Amino acid sequence: MKKIFCNKGNNFSFVCGVLLFVILFIICFPSFSYPPLSDDWQLFYFFQHLSDKPGLIKCLHVLNYDPCENMRFQPLSRIFYYVFHLLFGSSFIFFKIFNFLFYFISIILFYKFSLCFVKNKKIAAVFIGVFAVLYSHFDIVLWAHHIYIIFGFGMFLMGFMAHMRFLETRRKTYLLAVIACFLGGLLCYEPFFFWPLGIVFLSCLQRFNRKKLPQKNKVIGKNCLVLGVIYGAYLLFYFYTRSLGTYDSPNHSIYDFLKLKNFAIAGLLVFLNILYNGIFVNIFPLLSFPLKVTENIYMDGVFLRYIENGHGEVMFLGGVLMTIFLFLFFMNLYKRRYYEEMKILGLFFFLLFSKIYIIFFFRLATNEYVYNLTEFRYQYVPNAGIILIILFLVDRFLICSRTRRIITCSLLMGVAIFNIYCVSKVISIYDYHFSPLKKIIFNIKKGIQSKAVNAKYKIHIGDDIQDYLPHLCWNIEMGERFMEGSYEWMFSKKEITCFAENLKEAFWIINKEDFSIMMNDPNNSCENAKKINSIRDKFYVAFRKDKKYLQLGEIYIEQGKYAKAKAMFKKAIEFNPNNEEAYFLIENLYNNKLIYNEIEKTK
Repeated sequence: MKKIFCNKGNNFSFVCGVLLFVILFIICFPSFSYPPLSDDWQLFYFFQHLSDKPGLIKCLHVLNYDPCENMRFQPLSRIFYYVFHLLFGSSFIFFKIFNFLFYFISIILFYKFSLCFVKNKKIAAVFIGVFAVLYSHFDIVLWAHHIYIIFGFGMFLMGFMAHMRFLETRRKTYLLAVIACFLGGLLCYEPFFFWPLGIVFLSCLQRFNRKKLPQKNKVIGKNCLVLGVIYGAYLLFYFYTRSLGTYDSPNHSIYDFLKLKNFAIAGLLVFLNILYNGIFVNIFPLLSFPLKVTENIYMDGVFLRYIENGHGEVMFLGGVLMTIFLFLFFMNLYKRRYYEEMKILGLFFFLLFSKIYIIFFFRLATNEYVYNLTEFRYQYVPNAGIILIILFLVDRFLICSRTRRIITCSLLMGVAIFNIYCVSKVISIYDYHFSPLKKIIFNIKKGIQSKAVNAKYKIHIGDDIQDYLPHLCWNIEMGERFMEGSYEWMFSKKEITCFAENLKEAFWIINKEDFSIMMNDPNNSCENAKKINSIRDKFYVAFRKDKKYLQLGEIYIEQGKYAKAKAMFKKAIEFNPNNEEAYFLIENLYNNKLIYNEIEKTK
């Protein structure tokens, strides 16, 4: 495996790696105790209900898991979580630890990859260290739900390094490593779809073709063979997984995505994202504050709110300016005859643009375009690309003297410290929101371990328990649309037997005042009802959960499920009687006779 890497490690690299590990561990340590959130709950629900799926080998349906139901293709993405769930059950700390380790390994691989293009190891180490703590993607480490993105990124880095070794030695065994790594990365995360084509850029670089080796057309033939095997296997795997019948039909038609304007808007968004999130937010993270906290944490801030309020011309202007800048930049390199540098930067921009373009393009059919600029996980790979581009330019053109190196490192350290500070603010949000849910899970585990809660004396969590918790503790949309029950699904198959499906079967329930376990006694419930309702109202008004129910109701209207839409609007009113929009939407259902039409159809 050592031969895959272009540069051998040394004491400096080892010391930097240890230091980075310690820094990341200190930052991430509070997150190891966090419970699951958002999409995690639906994922566990899916695992617990595999027996309801068709076919003899039920676990194969894990390859098809998709929160959007048969719209995405990332078959290896949930294998990690399924294995962890089988091995560790409700011990969610292991999910967190593995996520952290995968992230750290990806940073080391990224550093090794950068040294294939950069000479100065110290500058490379500082740049990659800054990348590791960038606030704009760090939520991918705090929330252990996107291991597949980190793993897929690492697989592609290893694949590219293997291909570089092939170009240097022409040993065909390296091509087998390229195929395995690229196919693994593709099956983890479909936005990497175009990344295998990066070997075409690598094959054009003189630095990997120094020796007098066989003719170039033979390399082209090998590249075509590699790409054919990768994409052929990918296609076959797609048709195989779709044949399993996990879902009836996708939620969206292909025509929802193939809109002409979306091709242009996605491109402009990519360039704006590079300019805004990739540069400005990474240098001054407070631009994205105050954060938006619902079922997830999203970047927000004055600039994004300004665009959201109908000023789409800013997106157009930012995208066009960035496009013009890049065009002039490459023209300048061409005039100065920096052909090799153009090819290397072309590779970096190709990887950066193609990955994020696919995400933005398809998200335009399901979300508002501003949404693409708010997601932390979308910035992980783009940040790597931007850091790599800047690192290469600094190493190639700017680092000429000791003074410049000191100034550059000092500025980067300042950026790193500022980003760590903003990460700590995100962690404080998680700490506050997760406090009551951690109590619930801890008390349930304690009850099961002491055998006070068992298959005979069962516990019922309650269908409305999430109403008494802050936003991050539950994904309202997924919980209402795709699930039954709530937090019990994170527990193992054996532990699940300790949970009652309804209140009548339960010996134990959750005390909604302090989230302890108490006996299922009607007198207790009546005694605490007034106090408990005030707690629920506090969370609903303070966190504006009524807005999420309004959004969910509007989704149901689009699907023609008007009775469900009405139920969501009524729920919004129940906890925020001053929400005028909810009253208006219910009135609109009746005025347009939508409810009556649905009743007629079901007769």
